[in-house]
Amino acid sequence: LRARGLHVDRNDLGPLRVPSSPVEKADPYSDRASRVVRALLSVPRARAWTTSGLAVAAQVDVSTASRVVRVLRQRELVVDEAPGQGRASSIRVIDPATLLGDWTRRYSWDDNRSLRVAAPIGSPARFLDRLPDLLGDSQWALSLQAGASLIAPHADYDLVHVYVVQPEAVALTHGWDPSPAGRLVLMEPAYMESVWFQMQRRSDLAVVGTIQLILDLWHYPVRGREQAEHLVESVLRPTWERDGES
Repeated sequence: LRARGLHVDRNDLGPLRVPSSPVEKADPYSDRASRVVRALLSVPRARAWTTSGLAVAAQVDVSTASRVVRVLRQRELVVDEAPGQGRASSIRVIDPATLLGDWTRRYSWDDNRSLRVAAPIGSPARFLDRLPDLLGDSQWALSLQAGASLIAPHADYDLVHVYVVQPEAVALTHGWDPSPAGRLVLMEPAYMESVWFQMQRRSDLAVVGTIQLILDLWHYPVRGREQAEHLVESVLRPTWERDGES
């Protein structure tokens, strides 16, 4: 290095080390990755998982399950008594309610794009009975208060929320005009893949999984938190507190 009045000559320096890019962390609440969290929240808290077993239950690859568990461990939401030991790993949820609460702070029902339409709804319950004929073999599932009414009824409801793949196409097919006063809400899922994971059936009616129901209801303004907490206490907590590995 030369400048007026300056001469610096160093030949004892090592090669320049460029910092490697940080490893991208998995978002445990993203679409595909959330299946891992859904699996963790759907079994007794005493259940110990291997990474591969968790991947099978969540229907994801082992690397996805491993990344999600790593992030949850860093957030102190799960423990692994044998981290990095593959089939010998022992992954447990520390407190399922805390894990669920962490998720509810990162997701809201209105993350889903929705279309409110003027479908001919007299009684919501009778309209639900017609849905299998109306929607046929297309992919759909009830959520929010209408869905909860079939799993653990608690709150009255006036709107029917249904997940569908293409709300505008479904509305057009049935002649349901968009209307802010409509009582049918067609939702395009933000979780395009995992919203169908753990889907339930009540007679001929498809309902999203209980975890998804709770997530959707948590921030819903019309008695949503009340219904969500009822689902936690009546459906999830008995499962969490059950003994055994089943």
